Amino acid sequence: MTKLGSYIKYRWKAKGRHGTHSPFVYAFVEDVLHDKRNFYCSEFIKQESHAQQLEVSLSLFLFKAVHFLQPEAVTLLGDTGKYSAIIKAAGHKIDVRMGSSAAGPGKSRKAIIIDPASAGSDIINQLLSDDNDAFSIIMLNPHRQESLWQAAISHTNVLMSLDCWKAGLLLRDGSFKIKQHFYLR
Repeated sequence: MTKLGSYIKYRWKAKGRHGTHSPFVYAFVEDVLHDKRNFYCSEFIKQESHAQQLEVSLSLFLFKAVHFLQPEAVTLLGDTGKYSAIIKAAGHKIDVRMGSSAAGPGKSRKAIIIDPASAGSDIINQLLSDDNDAFSIIMLNPHRQESLWQAAISHTNVLMSLDCWKAGLLLRDGSFKIKQHFYLR
C-alpha cells in the first residue's frame, strides 16, 4: 500500500477521545495528543528540535508521552539518540540509556523509544518476546516500515497498541485484559 493510501486508511479509522471506551486511551488522548499547554520546557524542546533538525511536533509528542507514561528508565534504540535531551526534560528521575540491543533497563517500569528503520526487525522481535516484563515501546514513524508495524501490533505480547501516525505505542501491562488496537488523532 502506498504511503498516501496508508494515511487515508489511518485517518478513516482514527478516533478522538470520544471514540474510545478505554479510560487509559481517553487519558492518553487528553494528556498527550490534545494537550496544548506550554510546559516548563516547551521553549527548550523547540530550540533543541531546531538545533538537532527534528520535527517539533514529534519532539513535543515524545516529551508528553514519556511524561504521561512515567517510566523509571528510558532506552533509546536505533537512530533516536538525538532525542535524549528532550526525554531527559520529561522527568528528573528518568535514566536515559543509549543502546544497540534490546537489553533494556531490567525489571523496572521501562519505556523504549525505537526507530524501526534503523533498529531492524530482530531488535523489535527481541523486545516483544520478553514474557516477564511490562513495557511501553514507542516506535517512531511506524508507517515507514508498515509490515514491521503490523507484525508488532499483532504480536501476542502486545496487549494494547496506539497508532498516532507519527509514532505508535506498543503496551504490555497487567491491567490490560484483552488485546486492543486504537487509531488515534
